[in-house]
Amino acid sequence: MNSRTSDLTVAELFTAASSTAFTPGGGCVTAICGHLGIALLLKAIRISNKRQSSSFLEIHEAELSNLAASLADLADADSQSFHAYMDALRLPKVTESDKIERAKQLRAAAMSAIQVSLDILKIAELSLKIAQQTKHHVVPNIIADVIGGIELIGAMQVVALENGRANLAGLAGDDDAIGGHLELAGQTSSMALTSARQIERE
Repeated sequence: MNSRTSDLTVAELFTAASSTAFTPGGGCVTAICGHLGIALLLKAIRISNKRQSSSFLEIHEAELSNLAASLADLADADSQSFHAYMDALRLPKVTESDKIERAKQLRAAAMSAIQVSLDILKIAELSLKIAQQTKHHVVPNIIADVIGGIELIGAMQVVALENGRANLAGLAGDDDAIGGHLELAGQTSSMALTSARQIERE
């Protein structure tokens, strides 16, 4: 897929995601879900700010816009890291030097994929915290958009953590620090999701 994922039409993305091609897969597609989730949060903030100007909302609007731009890049990075891993799998493993180089490339691709997961989890955490912080500043009749945004970001968070764990499992057993970092990112983003979901019960 040569186009940026975020530039595809909905129909094109559906066709690509439902095909037998390896990408776009769950990480890429749910990053786009998170991207759209942030769009719904931005809609709620902008409509609310239009009705009653608020510097508080304007600050968070700028923060969310930056996070959304990063997510668009990460959607593509998820697919790129997967292709790098598949390319590494195809490397020759005849000689000992072949095997060493292949293992090196596999590890590099897995580490790249884990970093993508970590970056997505951080964006999930930050955007969900903004949703939680702004909920009392959003006009009540658009709260459904906020809830929709939270759930889309939540789907992204769950898949990013699962992808990170899957890639971690493919590494050698000397990666406890990386695993700890991933689990911490998963915990903090999960807590942010739980807090943001309190909107539905208030």
